[in-house]
Amino acid sequence: MGIVASGESLFRPRPRLRQAAEGASRRPPDADPGMASPRDIARYLIMMKPLIARAIEVRQSWIRELGMLFEEARQGNAAQVTTRAGRLGRDHVGLFRDVRASCERYQPPAGCEELQRAVMSWIDGLVKACEALVEVGGSGQMVGMQVAQRNVTEARHAARRFNNEYQRLVTELRVAVRAARRRGP
Repeated sequence: MGIVASGESLFRPRPRLRQAAEGASRRPPDADPGMASPRDIARYLIMMKPLIARAIEVRQSWIRELGMLFEEARQGNAAQVTTRAGRLGRDHVGLFRDVRASCERYQPPAGCEELQRAVMSWIDGLVKACEALVEVGGSGQMVGMQVAQRNVTEARHAARRFNNEYQRLVTELRVAVRAARRRGP
């Protein structure tokens, strides 16, 4: 499960995650006491997966339209851009807000707080970009397009943080599962 910048693979499923949740319920003796159990971490990642997938799905169509809108803005079609910007922002801001509200419902286990912060920053960047587009539509001020672009860039950076943190957690889960299998039942 990864969120990344446009043009890259946006979703990398982790089929062994469920196995991690089932196979590593016990905490190894040398585990970090500030971390949740591997089972709790895997359960959290599994619960977040459909929410991230939904945000990625919405983002894919939105980012395509946004790219075309930026191209129109570069060509100087201000009246057409402001109308489309407002519609694009209104059509997507609620969807991103819904995903954000759903993500907020999950309390991250110890050790997953940075992942939660990164996903929330990612979605917040997308919401702010949509809000900037709505403002462009309402005010007719093209400067809001730059604000939207800045927020998209910030969201991309948050997505990278998420991907890095997700990869770190999955790697740690795999290590924990292997250790649990070596110890046996």
